[in-house]
Amino acid sequence: MWTSAFKVLFTNRLLTLFADALLFFALLKEVEQRVSDPTLFVWFYVAYYVPVLFLSLPIGAWMESKQLKRVIRFSNVARAVCLLLIVFLLPVLPLLYVLIFLAVLSVLDLFFLPASQSLLPRIVPEPHRPRANSWFQMAITTVRIIAQVFAGIALCSMYLSPICLS
Repeated sequence: MWTSAFKVLFTNRLLTLFADALLFFALLKEVEQRVSDPTLFVWFYVAYYVPVLFLSLPIGAWMESKQLKRVIRFSNVARAVCLLLIVFLLPVLPLLYVLIFLAVLSVLDLFFLPASQSLLPRIVPEPHRPRANSWFQMAITTVRIIAQVFAGIALCSMYLSPICLS
């Protein structure tokens, strides 16, 4: 089961999920600092989940005819470019552009996650697939929890909240 292709896919997927979770919470903190009305947080979640709602089926159908490794590579390169842009431009971007950036990340997830899941049967023999899937699911849950804790600690130390210091 632990072929080199599976190790690459496994590592790539976990690192991407970790980076996405960190970025999600960093953008959430940015929105929190910029808005005075708590109801505007709704737009943060709308920007993230509406693309999933409307684009998941068309992207899945389109991706079926594509080379999955290229889709994964494109998604990761586009995500890296977006991440670099946001790091340098976040302080000067209007809130609307932050939300658009969040929507773009959501769309890139629609390419990456299904492509990586669809690639799994091609690189793992059938008898090992249940075990490989369980490794993926367990690792995904663990990485998301670790990323949320890490993001919380990083954001807490950045802003030196009195709650963090006590």
